This record gives sequence, C-alpha cells and structure tokens, in this order.
Amino acid sequence: MRAFAAVLFEPDVADRIMSAVGRLESAALRGRFTPRENLHLTLAFLGEIDRPDLAELAIREAAGKPFLLTLEGCGRFPKRGGDVLWLGVRQNEALVNLQARLCDRLRAAGFALEDRPYVPHITLGRQVVLPPVYDIEALAIPVLSQQVERIYLMESTRVEERLRYLPRAAVKLTGQG
Repeated sequence: MRAFAAVLFEPDVADRIMSAVGRLESAALRGRFTPRENLHLTLAFLGEIDRPDLAELAIREAAGKPFLLTLEGCGRFPKRGGDVLWLGVRQNEALVNLQARLCDRLRAAGFALEDRPYVPHITLGRQVVLPPVYDIEALAIPVLSQQVERIYLMESTRVEERLRYLPRAAVKLTGQG
C-alpha cells in the first residue's frame, strides 16, 4: 500500500480550511483541488510499503504528548505546469520534534524516507494556475488552532477512480515524551 503518517483535522477546522480551498478554486484558471476528505498534515511519506504493521509500530514508538497545532499564513511551491498552494503551520517545537522522532523510528524499522527539510503545510491545490494579478493572501484564514491527540497511518488509494486518503491506523498521543 502507498502510505504516509499524518495529522487529521477536526470538523470545524476542516470547514475553515475548505473555505480557503473554495476561494482558490473560484479564482484559479485551472488546478486540482483538495477534497475535504483528503485534508491532512503530512508528518512522513513512506511510499509503497508491504508492512503497515511495522509502520504503525514506529508511529506508536514516536508518539509523545498531545500538542496545539496552529494554522496561519499561506504560500505556494512553484511548479512547472501549475503551483502547489498551501496553508501554513506556525512554528511548533512539539510538531518538529514529533516529526523527527517519527522519521528516526521509521528509518530504524527499514523504511526509506525522503531526505529533505520538513516544511509543514496543508495542500489546498496542485497544478494551480492563477490569474497574474491574484494575491494569494486572499487564501489566508484567521489563525486557527486544534489540539493534536492522534497520529494516523494513512493509505493513498483510488476509490471510484478518485484519489482518497484513508486512515488505516490511529495512534493516540500518550502524554509521554
């Protein structure tokens, strides 16, 4: 299965994120926009794996204390053929430490992970082409926070020919670490 570890959003937070997706979709000349059921914050991308049980164990070993995650700001990753537009995450030591522990445990379990700096963000759309005068600050949402109490092992799959991200395991943050 194609897998990644992620944080998912509470319904009210997802509603606010989707308001930004809607504004982006209305303004864009073209693009692929994130559906509500696929909203997430990636912690680690595992790629194709055949041992989800080992991935779940690594997530359990990395799980620490619950923490507050705050979304703020927006931006783009320029790409040929259209940009990736995203909402940002406020600098957060607990998130950075969790992500580093998780990657260490996953590598120790034999998973080959990307070796690039972690840039936490929530993807709103891919292959997005905007009018030249569009100000991406229009995507910004008021500062928004949620308590993170679980990490999910997610499967990336096709359901009725649509890309879907499905939770395969949920690991509760324990209050330790």
